[in-house]
Amino acid sequence: MVMLLMNIGVEYGTKKTMSAQLGASSAYLISLLIFAVGLTSLIQSHIILVKFVQIVGVSYIIYLAYKQWITANHIPNGGVSMGHIAEVSTFKLYNRGLITGLSNPKSFVMFSTVIPQFTNNPSTRVVDVSILSITFLILQFLSGVTYSIFGQYVSSLLTNEKYHKMLYRTMSFLLLLVAILLAVK
Repeated sequence: MVMLLMNIGVEYGTKKTMSAQLGASSAYLISLLIFAVGLTSLIQSHIILVKFVQIVGVSYIIYLAYKQWITANHIPNGGVSMGHIAEVSTFKLYNRGLITGLSNPKSFVMFSTVIPQFTNNPSTRVVDVSILSITFLILQFLSGVTYSIFGQYVSSLLTNEKYHKMLYRTMSFLLLLVAILLAVK
């Protein structure tokens, strides 16, 4: 998610990143709701479903790595600057964030293992889970905005062909590494 938001910040700026960030927040909200109604243990007990989500996630990350590699080879007008990259719809960016967030089974695992540690009292469980969920969503959103701002800041370096290729190939390599790490878990 971090790499996706930074990349969108590089390509389209912070304002456009908000759509992907909202997609990611929606994915995390869905994960939190699944946890809140107790479906996490049901999902985790069906290894085929977990493996399917893992395969979809790994495939999508490999696709993103490929797109980064291709982008490294296509440098418009001698470099990248805001406004030279083709426009992308808000809906498409929202979907990128949503798919990336939903295809990561670690969110289910995290919410089912971390949150219960802070909800010991059954009488306040709903309130505790709500407070923790809202806090997580706010912090996740703010960190995503920070990554997109950093991506936009880095975009000024991309007017140089050397830095452009280096950044996009590095992003491609890191995405591929993430895909490999997800595949072996």
